[in-house]
Amino acid sequence: MLRVCLKLKRLKGALRDMNSKFYSNISRKIAKAREDLDKIQPELYANPKKEQELLRTCADLSYAEAPASEIQDRILFTINNLSASDIEAKAKEFTEILKEQYNPWFAQYMVMKRASIEPNFHDLYLKFIEKINSKPLNKEIVQATYENCKVLLGSELIKSSSEERSLLKNQGMHCREDDEMTLKVMGIYECRC
Repeated sequence: MLRVCLKLKRLKGALRDMNSKFYSNISRKIAKAREDLDKIQPELYANPKKEQELLRTCADLSYAEAPASEIQDRILFTINNLSASDIEAKAKEFTEILKEQYNPWFAQYMVMKRASIEPNFHDLYLKFIEKINSKPLNKEIVQATYENCKVLLGSELIKSSSEERSLLKNQGMHCREDDEMTLKVMGIYECRC
């Protein structure tokens, strides 16, 4: 036991350095990555590889700001057990669990892990998000949807893979008609069915 304690004490300094080097001010790093993405977006049409690089950086940093595993488990449990009959209670419980700083993580989770592969539950998820009634969360979900649609549209597999097209269709299903201007700006309006 003494050996384990001594080894852990030796690791403490290295872990502290690694934490401060890679994870300190993570919110500021995420904001900077998004700002860089917004600045360079007009130039991205000429150089699509740069966009992929910036999106990966932003996604990597957002993932680093994911909530603790205990909070993630509670959120996932709430979403997994969501039903139309208890949607208000689940929404109230959810708002107590999720802090606003984790909205990007949750938005990415909902878009990638739920909406894109579970089209039968879109109405339930939309009602749940409406009951939460959080404008910042809604904004993050719309942003994540558009970013993922752009990535899928830029993929070479979209032309040959029915799975990729299905993911794109499922993600675009919950885009509303009033989002037409945003879709035009992103250059994906013409691709809507």
